[in-house]
Amino acid sequence: MLIRRRSVFAALLAVALLNVAAGPKPKPKPPEQQFPVPTDLNDLSMRVDAVETLYDFDLTDGQLRALRTIAEGAGQHDARSPAKGNAKLTQALKDLYTALLKSDDDKIGDLKDNLDDLKDDDDVDIDDDIDVTDAARAKTPQFLKLVRASQIGAYLAAHAEELADPAEQMMDSLNDLREGDTDDPDGDAQDAADDIAHLIAGLDTTKSDQVSAQIVQWFKANRDLKDAQYEAKKAALDESARKLVGDIPAMTVLSHWLDYEAATLLSNPQLPAAIDAMLAAHAQQK
Repeated sequence: MLIRRRSVFAALLAVALLNVAAGPKPKPKPPEQQFPVPTDLNDLSMRVDAVETLYDFDLTDGQLRALRTIAEGAGQHDARSPAKGNAKLTQALKDLYTALLKSDDDKIGDLKDNLDDLKDDDDVDIDDDIDVTDAARAKTPQFLKLVRASQIGAYLAAHAEELADPAEQMMDSLNDLREGDTDDPDGDAQDAADDIAHLIAGLDTTKSDQVSAQIVQWFKANRDLKDAQYEAKKAALDESARKLVGDIPAMTVLSHWLDYEAATLLSNPQLPAAIDAMLAAHAQQK
């Protein structure tokens, strides 16, 4: 009987020693958080745009919560045309959305390039353009007061390719309009003029409309030039573009560009949901 008890004790001791040697059992990984997305393709595209802007600003949770309050009532809620897309585009938007929320820097660049290519497909038509609202214009200074200088610097660096001197952008846009194959040349000219006018006038709608109208007329007067005529007049065109733009300091141009970026973000109707998703993602990562 004593021998049997010793054998049982020895067996139990061996099991205990094995468990100690093996160490504690690893805790099961928490389930990976899923990030719900809008079913409407227009809304999904705007949601991704909002999250991408928040990601580029690299806002803290405190800043995100403050922005959530500021954004109330600033979004554009006009009716939109039904979106045309496909399964690949939808998945690309979802993949980029998830990568941005997870701050997966290794994937974001490639996913953005892939999405841009898919958006250029002939069977794709997404109505995700955002018009800046009056409420967003009024609230832009509140938002920019939240942002640190280092965050603004990082945002400018991430969008350096989009920044240009207004006169240089006029010349580049004129060249694109001359060479472009489009069904809506007047619409393209208007869009280009509006973008340039924002650099010159910022959020001043009256001045921006006046400048944009002048730039549109400049485009129309010169977009049909033949190549030889264009080359002969290139210096004069550059001079007239700079005269139209006026003597505007480079730092003012940068400030106006940033103001418009912030106002566009505030006008995005998907911004509140994008902030909620980003806060949830941050909580998951802690």
